[in-house]
Amino acid sequence: ELFDPSNGVFPDGATTMRATGFILDDDGDTSAGAKRALFVSDSRVLEGDSGTNYAVFLVELSRPPTTDLTLSYHTLDSSAVASLDYTAVNSSLTFLAGQTKATILVPIIGDGNVEGDETFKLSFDSTDQVANAQVPILALGTITNDDTIGIDDTIGITVSGSGESDSITGSSGNRSGPRI
Repeated sequence: ELFDPSNGVFPDGATTMRATGFILDDDGDTSAGAKRALFVSDSRVLEGDSGTNYAVFLVELSRPPTTDLTLSYHTLDSSAVASLDYTAVNSSLTFLAGQTKATILVPIIGDGNVEGDETFKLSFDSTDQVANAQVPILALGTITNDDTIGIDDTIGITVSGSGESDSITGSSGNRSGPRI
């Protein structure tokens, strides 16, 4: 655990940062999955104004399976909401015998709304085929907002006066949305 940084800050205003590590104990139990750990990367993707982009999660096993290995996973809402910000996924991933790397794609729904970044989670179901899958394995998906506040393209200006008492007046406005 890291806390109270000096000469720096943690991302997103966090006050602490934590990490979990796993020690591969290869001295004892040789049952299925006892020597294999599962690792999943977080994903960050631009939202887009329309259509679909994809959050890409990299999934890796510490050791290859000797036979095909299927793991179930699903998405969970956080600040992002399924059907509005992303398409919920409830599926499975199969590692073929000898395979250690795979990817999972989660569809992201683009929009033109000005909003903050949003997050959802990718969670793997418990299994005895992976040593660290007795606790939830979670990865964070971050949808980065790429929309900007619109400002009218034209500004009306009137110049009037005579001699030394000239004045300039003008007006501009925002489109609907947050004030700037």
